[in-house]
Amino acid sequence: MEPGSIFGSYRLIELLGEGGMGQVWKALDLRLERVVALKVLKEQDEVNRKALIAEAKTASQLTHPNIAVVFDAGEVAGSPYIAMELVEGRTLIEQTGRMWDEPDLRKLAVQAAEALDHAHQKGIVHRDIKPANMVLTPEGRLEVLDFGVSRRTLPITAGGADVTRVEGSVQGISAGTPSYMSPEQVRGDELGPASDQFSLGVVLRELATGKHPFRRESIVETLHAILKDELEPLANLRPDLNLQLASALDRMLEKNPSHRFPSMRTFGSILGGSQGKVLAQSYCRMR
Repeated sequence: MEPGSIFGSYRLIELLGEGGMGQVWKALDLRLERVVALKVLKEQDEVNRKALIAEAKTASQLTHPNIAVVFDAGEVAGSPYIAMELVEGRTLIEQTGRMWDEPDLRKLAVQAAEALDHAHQKGIVHRDIKPANMVLTPEGRLEVLDFGVSRRTLPITAGGADVTRVEGSVQGISAGTPSYMSPEQVRGDELGPASDQFSLGVVLRELATGKHPFRRESIVETLHAILKDELEPLANLRPDLNLQLASALDRMLEKNPSHRFPSMRTFGSILGGSQGKVLAQSYCRMR
């Protein structure tokens, strides 16, 4: 594969990135004459390949201003691909390592909550929310990427030899994606919307404090921290933040999924709705 070559009904223009999953190309859809981000994934076994394509086609049902559109999915000569909206902007990876001010943090949180709530209402769980999958456009709009690309993970435990690879993310295991997993994801449990909520909570806390809350020197230590470490209340670390926001972000990171917000819509309404302060104060009293 090289610039100018044809892959199915797409002409490859420029290689944008390459990783454990495969390659991402800027490409021209020859049928509809539009430029897309074409993810050509590494060959997988038949079951996983069919599941990936099916999930991508399901994700194409999502229509939301904060979600990158999935246009097409299929395979060419046994190589699965997903054609997505080409989003111009910078990933949140470039925005970590510093403490965000409250207005920007709140705006991002609300946009992310609305995007995930839309997906969850359609029965779709992202399962890989992390800074690399979140892009800010030059206009300040958040776009969540890779719905339909992220895959369910194989069981992972914090017990040394039991640590295994993350399917559909990297070959081998690294401190990237695992450090944004929910506790239930680390245990290998079935994942629901609450898992996305936890992962988003990790991202938001990292932006609020300038430091990842769970990442340690090794994968095993990182996974153990996700499962066991209790975090200091965010209000102690960022006393300048409104209690409403700090308390909401704390709740997203509860180890027990049932102790988090019942939905991303609830979380978003607390940040933007008139009842936010009352609900946040009630939650603080419970803690």
